[in-house]
Order: sequence, then C-alpha cells, then structure tokens
Amino acid sequence: QNRSRMSTEQAAMNPEGLAWTPRPDDYWQVKAHDSSINALETVMEGSGEVSVRMMICGSGDEKISIWDAKKQKKIETLQHVHQGYISSLLVVDDMLLSGSFDQTICLWSIERRSLIKQIKAHAHCVNHLFLHESGVVLSASWDSCVRVWDLRTRLQDHGFSSVVKLPDAALCVVGKQTDVYCGLHDCSIAALDLRSSKQRDTFTGHSGYVTSLHLANLELFSTSFDGSVRVTDVRNGKGRAVLETGLASFNVYHRVDGTRRWVTSSHADGGIRITNVVSGEVKMKFETADKEQIFSLIANHHGMLIAGDALGKMHAWGVKREEEEAAVPTMKRPPASSARMKLCATRIQKVWRGHGGRRRFSRQVRVSPPSFQPAGGA
Repeated sequence: QNRSRMSTEQAAMNPEGLAWTPRPDDYWQVKAHDSSINALETVMEGSGEVSVRMMICGSGDEKISIWDAKKQKKIETLQHVHQGYISSLLVVDDMLLSGSFDQTICLWSIERRSLIKQIKAHAHCVNHLFLHESGVVLSASWDSCVRVWDLRTRLQDHGFSSVVKLPDAALCVVGKQTDVYCGLHDCSIAALDLRSSKQRDTFTGHSGYVTSLHLANLELFSTSFDGSVRVTDVRNGKGRAVLETGLASFNVYHRVDGTRRWVTSSHADGGIRITNVVSGEVKMKFETADKEQIFSLIANHHGMLIAGDALGKMHAWGVKREEEEAAVPTMKRPPASSARMKLCATRIQKVWRGHGGRRRFSRQVRVSPPSFQPAGGA
C-alpha cells in the first residue's frame, strides 16, 4: 500500500459547491497485477447505507484478483483459465462474468471463487460486457458483432440468444429498453434495435476510435482515443464536445448532483477529470502517483473512486458528499404543558378506576406493535 495526498493542482481545482469531493487523507494504491488493469468491478453490501465490499480487477496478465475493500487486502486470485488479456468484468447477482481476448466469456461463482463455465463467445477478442436492464448480457467483440446472452434461460446450454452484425469492430456497448449503442473502431457509434437486431442509425463526431459509452436518459456520453468527451442526443444524433484534452480518454461516467451535471473521465496522463457538462469547465482533477494511463475506472459508486492503470496498480480514493458534512439537526421533544399533564393524569385515573381500584399498577405496561400479514396471508 501507498498512501498520499492530493496534488497541489488537484487541491486548487477543488470547487466550491461540488457535491462529490475527495477525502485527501483516504487514498491508497496497491500493486495488484504484473500487467495493465483493464477491467474493474465491485461487489456491494448493505441495504440502507450501501458500501463496497469487494473490488475485482481483470488484467493483461490473464488473472483476476479479488480484494477486500475495507481491509485493503487480496482475497483470491482466479487464474489458469483465460489464455488472453482480460478486457471486461461484470457482476450479475452472485456471478462474475469475465471477457477476454481469448474469445471466451467465463462465469465464476463470487462466493466460492470458482469457475462455473467457460463459453466460446466470439470469433475474435471479447472487448466489453454490459448488463441490460432486461437481464440479458451484451458482449462486444473485434469480430464486428454484438451478441445477446440470456443466462436465465441458458438456451443451447450456454445462454446465447441473438447476434447483431456491425460494419467494424465493436469496442464498447450500452443499452436501455430496445435501444443499444455500440462504440466502433471506425470512430462512429452505431445505434441498434434490440428487437429487430438491426442497425438503425450512426452517430459521428469522434476522430479516434470510441473507447467507452455511458447512457443517461436521452443523452449518450462517449470517450475516444482522440482525447475528447462528447455528449450526443440519441433522438436526433446531434452531439457536441464536453471536454477536449488531446490525450486519449478511456472511461466516462455521468452523474447529477441536484441541478448540476458532471462527467467523470480518465485519460492517458494518469488524470481523472470531473467536468461540468454545461460549461465544459474541469472542476476537479485526480492524479495517480506515477501518472500512468488509466485503463479502467469506477466512478459512480457511493463512497469510493477506483482506477486501474497501465502498470497494474489499483488506486482508490474515498469520496464524501456535501450532505455528509451537514450536521443533522436533533429533534427535541417540546416541554409538556401543565394542561397536557393534567389530561394524562385524568386518563390514568380512569383506567385505574376501570379495574375497580382493586390493584395498583406496579409495573410498566408495554404495548406491542401491530403484526402485519402479507397480502393474501392467513
């Protein structure tokens, strides 16, 4: 482990009013792999106050490492299965899915940390996995295809459902309802119809291949090897640049804090930038100690920002929100008036008289809460 503080530049860019700010004393990094960390995933815990329980890294050394987020220690290494660069990770219920350049997708049990099944998924490298809201998994590949996998029905013994053919290599994929969007190696974004399995539109604007996508309502955010972060209206295909750095951009996340909208992106200079979507102003910049390229990023989870770099190091920053700083007012019971106390005394006397005055209340009466039966229950 290696703890450090924010850089002077980073501290100076810490804006007033930004509801998503770093904890300067809560940064750590660890050498997790011998090669670049290309994919990250988390396993959450808790129902009310949700927190990160485990962090999972996929690397170019063909290994997957699982880490305890609180103890910051490695739990397990999954290896000797993939025979190629691990490009994508995805947690689905109690399973972990991993996509690799060996053309396969592996299904792992998270709790047992063992292999369930390995699927020959594509004719070329698997680049990205995405969990659709319907429950199906989408996989994008260098074979210019997006395949749909329904792991619930396990069709043909491995869950393959349908395939969409694209004009160029598919590098990343996202979707909602029947609309699916795929970033291509030819610098464009293909809009697909999940029902017909056909391409319905093409969005342009990048001059380098598209590296990541994030769909937020009717806006599609994208990063590219050209160093730009763009936002596109999926209804008409009109887009604009939110940020242009000239440095390759690899990941993008969008979030809303009240009336403010922010986009978080990682770049080849080892920096993570938080940019105002409307003004394009970079409000904050995180930097890794070695300033290596950040290939993987998780930025939307409560309480933590996680990044994986080209040297195989995993970086994690604790994150606090504005509401954590505000003191929660304590509700105090107002003093009882003399009239209210007289009313309570009168009620107690009536209850006592109802028992004929034969006994005094020598112990406190506890009232049990009502029992609720589920709908249709006995």
